[in-house]
Amino acid sequence: MEGFKKPFYRKARSSDLDFILHAERACFNSHDAFKSHQIRHFLENPFHSVITDIITLDGNSIGWACYFTRKNSNKIRLYTVCVLPNFSGKGFAKSYLQKRIASFEKYDAVLLEVRQSNERAIRLYEALGFTIQKKLPGYYPDGEDGVRMVKTL
Repeated sequence: MEGFKKPFYRKARSSDLDFILHAERACFNSHDAFKSHQIRHFLENPFHSVITDIITLDGNSIGWACYFTRKNSNKIRLYTVCVLPNFSGKGFAKSYLQKRIASFEKYDAVLLEVRQSNERAIRLYEALGFTIQKKLPGYYPDGEDGVRMVKTL
């Protein structure tokens, strides 16, 4: 794809809180968007069990992602990923996830949950090699069903 710029990522910092809140509000409904205290907890996690990234393009923040790990676990969980709406649908999330997932050498699998109605995200994850592992009835706070997806590494 000629002219396609690939996103980069860096570790999110406490100073990214305002951007992350903006991205959450722009990308998710009020049920799903994280609150500031939750994001602060992710960013300041003393146990190093939360990995947070800022997705950048030409030095500008365009999205963020968060992963959860557990001590002595060979799985990592993609907890959230979002790219600002004006950058959505241009391949940036896919490019970021391809690069980031390839960096998880010490893990055997990546897990995630997604709303069953979020067909666009499900197609993205399937294009990255994720498969639906389980349906999750009433998984979300508003009662919507979810699906658990997994990608073996």
